[in-house]
Amino acid sequence: MQHDHSLHPIDLGYLSDALTQAELTNDPFPYLIIDNLFTRDFYSRLLASIPPINQAAKVSDSISRITLVPDPYSDNEDWSYKKLLTNTPALYKFWHSFAEFLNSPSLIQQLLEILEISHSNSYTMSARLAYDSKGSGLGPHRDREDKVASFIFYLAGPQSCSTEIDSGTELLVPKVLRDSYSDKHYKFSEFRTVKKVLYKPNRLFAFAVKRGENGVHSFHGYRQTTQGTRMSIKFHIHKNVEKTTISNMIASTKKFSKDWESENE
Repeated sequence: MQHDHSLHPIDLGYLSDALTQAELTNDPFPYLIIDNLFTRDFYSRLLASIPPINQAAKVSDSISRITLVPDPYSDNEDWSYKKLLTNTPALYKFWHSFAEFLNSPSLIQQLLEILEISHSNSYTMSARLAYDSKGSGLGPHRDREDKVASFIFYLAGPQSCSTEIDSGTELLVPKVLRDSYSDKHYKFSEFRTVKKVLYKPNRLFAFAVKRGENGVHSFHGYRQTTQGTRMSIKFHIHKNVEKTTISNMIASTKKFSKDWESENE
């Protein structure tokens, strides 16, 4: 992994051990939970480097973001750290270096390996800093067709939600199986919670995206945030898919909190 250690001294040996020692669980779909992903010192540095929310791009009433690595199928240049952090050089340098680290081929390969996903050179990464404020929430969904693996790294700390349970990610299975599913966000009342990944500091939740292979679907979501801000780094590994397919999928997907009341009351 080629990046500037002076800007964020990641202990790569420690990180590699944390990743390789993680145990894969397959129920209800393949996932990993890794606590203390980074050293305590680096995690403190991460928290201290989170830009204030007024520097992030507001994409809905309760969701803001800063793009670190652009989504190959759907992104907005105005959301990039390259534009949003130009007036704060120290933060720009930190997140530029961290984005290079996340986007390194060796990290992508290791992440695919721990999830037991066959890998190729055609896979790409996307990543963003996510500010999910009071009132935000995501109903049960599987993730898009182009995503082979998804990751949520919790940035729990002084700026974020104060409760672990309130902002946890739920792993879900439908109460009644259907022959097919769309890419919308469903109602929680239609699903049973198998596991709740509590919102804890320095915790990574990683899973393989499943869209019906052998009857397995990677349905997940989190309920409406009632206090504070659910800070996280969300990143995905993508495969090559026809762009028009993804554009149609995005258009049909209800993503943000403005859809919460109609979809999840």
